[in-house]
Amino acid sequence: MIPKEFLFYVFLIAEWGIDGNGQGKAASLRVAELAGCPLTPYTSLLNCVRNIDAVTLTEAYFRFQAEDMLQGGLGFSASNPVIQVAGAQRIIEVPPSVLYASGNYTTVPA
Repeated sequence: MIPKEFLFYVFLIAEWGIDGNGQGKAASLRVAELAGCPLTPYTSLLNCVRNIDAVTLTEAYFRFQAEDMLQGGLGFSASNPVIQVAGAQRIIEVPPSVLYASGNYTTVPA
């Protein structure tokens, strides 16, 4: 469960804090490309980003940020949390504002 205070202050006030329009995937692919990873086949892409050294990946992210800001973006779309609709391990399955409104969260401290 996500703490109430975390949801309220980060996601409810800052709706831009969640990738709700799917731009995160394109941004993440661009970071991988800038890091020198192959985009296809998908298994090769995953293998590359899982095994690339942190410095190379960080430098690629910084290059992405610069590109994004030059195009009018905020520079962090490759790092926004994404509402997950597929995959075996899902962390955020519904928008935090919906979760907050439902009351289905744990108040910390309990």
